[in-house]
Amino acid sequence: MSGDSLPQAARLRSPKIDFDHHSQEFRDGWREIYDQNLTQCPVAWTDSHDGFWVFSGYEPVSTALRDSATYSSYHDSSGGGAGIPPTTDQAMIPLELDPPASLAYRKLLNLTLSPQASKARKPYIQDLVTECLDQVCESGQMDVLHDLTGPVTATLTLAIVGMPASQGRRCAQLMHDMTTIFPGSPEYNEIAQDFGKLLGEIAALVPERRAEPRDDLISHLATATIDGRALSIEEVANVCALVIAGGVETTASLVAHALRWLSEHPEERQRLINDPDLIPSAGEEFLRVFAPVAGMARTATTRTEIAGAMLEAGDRVFLMYGAANLDPAAFDEPAEVRLDRFPNRHVTFGVGSHRCVGAHLARAQIEIILRSVLARMPDFVITEAEPYPDLGMGNGFATMKATFTPTAGSPAQR
Repeated sequence: MSGDSLPQAARLRSPKIDFDHHSQEFRDGWREIYDQNLTQCPVAWTDSHDGFWVFSGYEPVSTALRDSATYSSYHDSSGGGAGIPPTTDQAMIPLELDPPASLAYRKLLNLTLSPQASKARKPYIQDLVTECLDQVCESGQMDVLHDLTGPVTATLTLAIVGMPASQGRRCAQLMHDMTTIFPGSPEYNEIAQDFGKLLGEIAALVPERRAEPRDDLISHLATATIDGRALSIEEVANVCALVIAGGVETTASLVAHALRWLSEHPEERQRLINDPDLIPSAGEEFLRVFAPVAGMARTATTRTEIAGAMLEAGDRVFLMYGAANLDPAAFDEPAEVRLDRFPNRHVTFGVGSHRCVGAHLARAQIEIILRSVLARMPDFVITEAEPYPDLGMGNGFATMKATFTPTAGSPAQR
């Protein structure tokens, strides 16, 4: 049997590591594993999940993100795509397409998620945060994820998409469950069916919004064209589903990480209380250190060499955002959280043609939630924080409990 006909995982790959981002070992020691990979093997092969390359170094990760011709995001029936293993059978649009096809969809999304549009939504975000905090402030305790960050991010995202705000908590729980459970398990498949129902609800609204458009993403996509062709109902639902999948649990997890760190570093928390204008910079640093997405996968399209490793066409590649953000070759003392770090060229939102279109909206939510919690609950303490059982999809928490001095509700509530 020739080398070209060997199964992918059976070919010689060097250097090789024992790595599985879905493992208990990674869940319990991701920081140490990042550091080890960065020091010993910024590009390495693992036999896990039928074999793939692990890019940990900042330079190889950034190079691959910028080179969509060599490192493809494309997902079809034969595999590929953003997940290892794949999370769905159907390609997520535009995440699992390559330029120029992906750029046409991104152009449509940019109109809805632009910096200007995100800034205009700040009052609504503040209202959502205030409402959530009003519901818990007198009790002196809350579940950060289920009482605050999840409902805020989910309700906002659904409003942008064009779904009822009343579905926010349902959506928050659904996205939380999808992120915490290993893809392909019976539990995940059951949750995926529930997500399919949500897609069906979106699809059912497309004809209505085509006839009577509103100021929402469903209407925008339903009345848009690409190369003179109207988007199908399935395309509209798929794009909206990606916005929901990318916009809810990720931001919720990041804020949870930030609040936990501030609880453990009260002197830095007081620094932000005294100087709230530092919060945007602090948000960027939390994004760097606690990247809520472990990474994204690509597929090599041609034989290529990078960081001393030789990749073959068809090899799968996992780009470890979290590790790249901690690379000492790119960041001075990367393990240290510096609330005023500048410059801060983290890759949490990606780089290149697939850079997260919701980055501006995420930043707005992070800033407003942190400002509000620090202003209304300045002495909060995180008393319990249970990480996801599986960090392969994202780095977050299954639950996070907080206590604080009870206060009266907002003036509107009183």
